[in-house]
Amino acid sequence: MRSKRRDTIEKYLFFFVFLIPGAALYLIFYYYPNLASLFYSFFRWNPANPNDAPFIGLDNFEKLYQEREILLKVIGNTLFLSVANFVIGMVIALLVSAILSSERLRNARDVKFYRCVMYLPNIIPPVVGAMLWQFIYSPVFGIFTPVLKAMGFTEIAEMGLLGNTLTVKPAIIMSGIWGVIGYYFVIIFSAMTNVPQDYYDAAAIDGAGAVRKFFSITLPLIKGTIQTLFILAVAQLFSSGFIGILVMTGGGPNRSSEVLSLYMYQQSFGMNNFGYGAAVGTVMLIISIVLYNLATRLVERGDENEG
Repeated sequence: MRSKRRDTIEKYLFFFVFLIPGAALYLIFYYYPNLASLFYSFFRWNPANPNDAPFIGLDNFEKLYQEREILLKVIGNTLFLSVANFVIGMVIALLVSAILSSERLRNARDVKFYRCVMYLPNIIPPVVGAMLWQFIYSPVFGIFTPVLKAMGFTEIAEMGLLGNTLTVKPAIIMSGIWGVIGYYFVIIFSAMTNVPQDYYDAAAIDGAGAVRKFFSITLPLIKGTIQTLFILAVAQLFSSGFIGILVMTGGGPNRSSEVLSLYMYQQSFGMNNFGYGAAVGTVMLIISIVLYNLATRLVERGDENEG
């Protein structure tokens, strides 16, 4: 008869074997790139000539400090575009979800069609979506060009919305919202439809209208879902929007739309300065960790205050 200790060891060994593939993928695709980025940031490294990679210490970080005006500008662009995409996209997703999950439309036949339409942008590959918006914003073929000319903004119409420093950010925000709203909508709509109908019926007896029900019942009960989306948005701060900006503007004009991930990409693959690009990536990782911890603590503190 086998001992109890041996059974326990075999039990945990069984679980450990199944954890190995996931842990290996996590180590290879998460920890290794981050550690490699930190390692190469201390070298003047070019993968085209890997044998000639002298150790330069903190020179890449010193250069990063010397170019702090550019760094601060691209970080500001990143935060501005990310916050605008999240806030505006969340507001629109909440509004559309509230309408489609209302008592009149919740069981309507067309709701499934509208849900598919809302999620459609998320099915389209990011590169294809960026090329589509680039065509829409084109000063030659774009649909906004005749409108801008009719309103008297001839200069902006000739340059295009993506070619003007004043309009490039709103144009990117519009395309960014189009890309994330379906994702927000599906999750929020699912949360709203799970709110018990009895709460709304009791509020209706007390004379509460649709607006009062939304702010007093719906929002408090889906607060956890909104908090989760907020934390995910912070975690994806430096990766979201990269492909769209790369395709549509390349960071221009005059770095008005350049974000930190694009700056790192251009330094590495555009100028073959991979050591400096690795230093930018290290800074990006540090900022991401700090902002993520701040976001989680903010959410936890809000829950503690309510409790």
